[in-house]
Amino acid sequence: MKRVSPSTIKAVVACCVFTVFAIIGWLYTGRSEFFPLLGYYTILIFNSFFSIRTFSAITPQNFVQTVFDVVLVGIYGALALSFGSMMYFTLISALLFTVASIKYMHLRKLVAPSALIERKIKVNECGALLSITTFCIAVAGWSQFAIWFLFVVFALASVYLLLINPLYRAS
Repeated sequence: MKRVSPSTIKAVVACCVFTVFAIIGWLYTGRSEFFPLLGYYTILIFNSFFSIRTFSAITPQNFVQTVFDVVLVGIYGALALSFGSMMYFTLISALLFTVASIKYMHLRKLVAPSALIERKIKVNECGALLSITTFCIAVAGWSQFAIWFLFVVFALASVYLLLINPLYRAS
């Protein structure tokens, strides 16, 4: 029987925690008109599995990286608790991607130069930009359009980054 890697176990555990956050958040704050936010969060969890599995395998034990991980788990929880507010959801989503970008910028100092880390930083920056753009669309008065815009663009980007031009590859 093949042994499961520690990085895969870490990814599964984290995604299970994020799923519990999603269930609790949706039960307490979810509203039917914001259902695409739950879809976005679900896709985010799916993406997180591959990210955590890939990067935990190459990240050395480091106090600062552990602090980043703890902060990111807290942000995932806050994101799940904001399903009922498009404004809070998009701002917390932007925070999630911004903190993740900073985490990987710090990781660059700990490991050998890597195109994978550089691509991950760019993808996180794009996630933050998408979140802020969606926030601005909602502030302009087009909340329902903004919700669907966020979900559809993120879903398409995820298909591209997982299937068409995979982000989580070594080269």
